Amino acid sequence: MQRAVGFSRYAHLATIVGWGAVTAVFSYVVTAYAVHAMPQHPLDLLYLFLLTQAVSLPTYGLVPFAGPFLPLIAIPLFILLGVPTSGGAVPLQLVPGVFRFFHPILPMGNGIDALRSVDYFGGSQLLRPTVVLCAWLAAGAVLILFGYLKQQRRTAREAAEQPLNGPVPEPFEEGPAAGLPEPVALIPHQDHLGDEEPMLTGRVTDPPGQPLPDATITVTDLRGRQLVRTRTDRNGEYAATGFSDLVAVVLATMPGRQSAVAQLLLSSAAPVNQDFVLDAPSAAGSGPQAQG
Repeated sequence: MQRAVGFSRYAHLATIVGWGAVTAVFSYVVTAYAVHAMPQHPLDLLYLFLLTQAVSLPTYGLVPFAGPFLPLIAIPLFILLGVPTSGGAVPLQLVPGVFRFFHPILPMGNGIDALRSVDYFGGSQLLRPTVVLCAWLAAGAVLILFGYLKQQRRTAREAAEQPLNGPVPEPFEEGPAAGLPEPVALIPHQDHLGDEEPMLTGRVTDPPGQPLPDATITVTDLRGRQLVRTRTDRNGEYAATGFSDLVAVVLATMPGRQSAVAQLLLSSAAPVNQDFVLDAPSAAGSGPQAQG
């Protein structure tokens, strides 16, 4: 999800839920109908879906807190510890005691217990695995909420420390020998194999919604120091990456049109999409206007 450029938090969650549903259906159809490895019981679909969400939602919720160390938490917890304790490949009675201890706690073990209960025991032992899977799902929802609140507080704090007053300074003119700064501008929608994925994307249009190519996009910090400067392509789109976590000012300008400005939190954990609409100049010749 960190590589889903331009996705909002809601789009991330919708993708996780939707892909979990697709994965559950695919796994059930292949296992029950193609290879006949399990009985054809529709209730299995529910627990396969709960298992996907009990792993993916807590993992996604940990992103704002663990950052680049997320794999060091998620992989040992859900794979290196989760698989041996599940009782799937190896019967639970044959695994060491420490693994048997974690079996009723981790999602995979409870998912397998739920499937066995549905398929072979008439659903008579579903209470504990259902409660545990739902608890992991709820824990993921709480982490996502706390991560959102943390990001909001950070944005408010940094904006209060360096408020945006008055018009943003015009971007510096670049000479022919100007070196490419870090962060860097990218070509929108290009495959950036081996490079960082775009952290900031967007589109510049006129009020009717027509794209504005060659509009200038300038990103500065709150002190007015230029971080990167680029232009929109023929579709009015732009992209940039390489930012440290910071509150930045993004300015869209074009000759003959009013400028637009937005103040954004740029973070590698949450790519941002910021569109601009540039109006024709008013008679009063007003300055930059913030766009949502």
